[in-house]
Amino acid sequence: VTGSQRRSPVDFSPVLAEVRQLHPSLHSDISLAVDSIKDSLEVSATQARFREQADLSEVLRAVETVKRQVDFTAVIEAIRAHRPRVDMAPVLQAVEDSVRSIIEIKDAVADINEGKLVVECPRVAGELERLRARLDESASLRTAREGSSATSFASVLEAIERSRVEVLAAVREQRHELDLSPVVQAINGRRTPADLSQSIQEIREDLRQLRQGQPCGADLSPILTELRSVRSRWDA
Repeated sequence: VTGSQRRSPVDFSPVLAEVRQLHPSLHSDISLAVDSIKDSLEVSATQARFREQADLSEVLRAVETVKRQVDFTAVIEAIRAHRPRVDMAPVLQAVEDSVRSIIEIKDAVADINEGKLVVECPRVAGELERLRARLDESASLRTAREGSSATSFASVLEAIERSRVEVLAAVREQRHELDLSPVVQAINGRRTPADLSQSIQEIREDLRQLRQGQPCGADLSPILTELRSVRSRWDA
């Protein structure tokens, strides 16, 4: 193999970037597999360069001579007898699944880039709407709890005041329409005129005597009785 025929190192960074973006859970496993492949490629390249630079024909002939002279059968059997039996099936299956997933991801990315893949997201949109409704409800409840102690009733009071004004206006309108003159006349007709001038004069005289320290010998009980009678008739 000449220098012009050597393979250039494979760059897996675009694939790893797509996997990291579209399938993060597989990124670590695939990175390990890619690193293992890169190590194998580097070893193969190193061996190829070493074969180009060194002539190992003499060494190979010496090894063949030693192999013919020494019987390694017992050593090989001992190695096979003590070889640990490791089930690599799960590892191989995981690698195959990862490779299959990478292929599917690359195909999907290619379809998206070419505009062949049409994404329909009604279910996702519905879930987002329900989530936003729950968030709005939670925010409203939280705001109500936080602002319950500082609630302003200004609008309620304004509405009550407007209602009161409207009721008073309606009452005034009804009051203007209602003619109470017959009732007032009937009350005035039942009212008994009373001449209180004499009683008032006697009360003033008694008060004057009381202010001057003179004993008042008048009996005021008839006056009080008369005043109560007049007041009761007036109230009636």
